[in-house]
Amino acid sequence: MKLLPHSLNIAAYVWLLAWLICRCALPLFTHSIIQWPEWLIVITCIALFVASFSKEKVEDEMISSMRLSSIGITAAIFLIMFTFLNILDLANIKGKALEVLNYMVLEDIEVWIFFYLFLFKIRFLINSRRPADD
Repeated sequence: MKLLPHSLNIAAYVWLLAWLICRCALPLFTHSIIQWPEWLIVITCIALFVASFSKEKVEDEMISSMRLSSIGITAAIFLIMFTFLNILDLANIKGKALEVLNYMVLEDIEVWIFFYLFLFKIRFLINSRRPADD
């Protein structure tokens, strides 16, 4: 699998951290919902993709395996959520919470990319803290 350079990974995570801080902090200070410009959202989506497909400092077979299994786990959770929402829809169960969940599962790809990144990084950090078997 051909991945982007590690320096792009660092830049993408810096952007995502700044975006997360602004997204969470600014509404608290302004006490209103902020309408973000579309170009900012597009840059954030690009940063998510770059962070997903760029190398770690040391890239080996184990990290590639963790990458693929994280994608598999994310896809499995997506399928479970998709099936759950379809069952609720067939049962005519409605509500605002279900509308938001339906939007997040079916239409908001950033949520799934962020979930994959979060899952992969947590697994990566846990694995890097373990002592190597000699």
